[in-house]
Parts: sequence; structure tokens; C-alpha cells
Amino acid sequence: MMGDGMVDLMVVEDESIVAKDIQSSLESMGYSASCVASTGEEAVRLAARHRPDLVLMDIRLPGPMDGIEAAQEISSRYEVPVIFLTAFADEDLIRRACEVGGYGYLMKPFQEREVYASIEMAIAKHRQEQQREERLRHLETEDQRRRGAEQSGMIPICAKCKKIRNREGDWERLETFFSLRFGTQFTHWLCPNCYDEEMEKLHEWDDDPP
Repeated sequence: MMGDGMVDLMVVEDESIVAKDIQSSLESMGYSASCVASTGEEAVRLAARHRPDLVLMDIRLPGPMDGIEAAQEISSRYEVPVIFLTAFADEDLIRRACEVGGYGYLMKPFQEREVYASIEMAIAKHRQEQQREERLRHLETEDQRRRGAEQSGMIPICAKCKKIRNREGDWERLETFFSLRFGTQFTHWLCPNCYDEEMEKLHEWDDDPP
């Protein structure tokens, strides 16, 4: 993503005229498309340097690395989504494109609305996947902290609902946890601060009832 919030795209197309047409169409749709490559090797180098938000990748490229191989390198190294472009509806190509995790597959010639829809859907899907991965990392970190706390003799308590995790992995109310393990009996009172707060709420309600 560029500093001004504009989505930055890279075009990989060996035919210069076609590449310029795609570039012009993308810019007319409000995207930045200043990065263009003509081979798979060049695409990988430019992706490392510019880190685009998305790559439009022609499958048939000159040289030892085709578009699918280049897409696999870019996706695995830099986590950049790739949409494939091709003039050939080849089942083997489609299968290979799916195996490397392509975010879309556009047949040439294509309409601008098809390109726009594919780009927006791919970017949205990629962001959702990133958010999911971030959430999973957060949960894994919390799980490691919990296990460490258990091993150190600490009692894990939920920061939100205040329930306590027992040795079986179940979450219990604080009263239940201590009552079952230590025979503690509870009776509920209000501390002075909470009592004052509740009384203040009652006075406010009397002065201005709902």
C-alpha cells in the first residue's frame, strides 16, 4: 500500500504493448501500476524491491521461470497475492495456478470491470487471511503464556470475565474454583467504593428517572 493509501500493483507481461494497455487500464481504475516486469526472474526481483499489494501475472513468460513459478516465489517470500492472466484455458495451467495459491484467473482479453472485481476480491481475501493469521499468532502467544503460568504455579484468570482455568482446561467462576478446591465459602457484599457508586446511581435515578 502506498503512502497515500492507493493500492500499488505490479504487472508481469512479456508483450510491452499489452503491458502498457493493462497499466493504463489499472491507472484509470484508480490504482498505481508503475512497476512492470517482462520475465519471471525480473518479477521476483521487483517484488522484493517494491513489495506491491498485488501482482497481475501472465502465465506464459520467456525464460526459465514461467508465471506460475514466479508467483510461487513471490507469494512464499513476500506474502503478496497474485492474479494470473492467460490467453489459454489449459486445464493443467489452471491446476498448477490453484496449487500455488493464486487469488484469481483472468482470461485474455478481459473487461475492466472483471479486472477491478478480481483485484478488489483478492485484496479483501488477502487482508482477511492476514488478520486471521495475526489472530492465530496472538492466541498461540496467549496459550504459551498460559502454559508457562501453569508450570510456574500461577493461576490463569481471564482478563475479561474473570473466570479461572482449572487443571482440566475448563473455565470456572472464581467462587466455584476456590469452593471446590479449598472448601472456601463465599458471601457477596459491596465494598465501600462500590457501595458509594451504587448509591450515587440510585440518587441519579431518583433525580432523573428513565
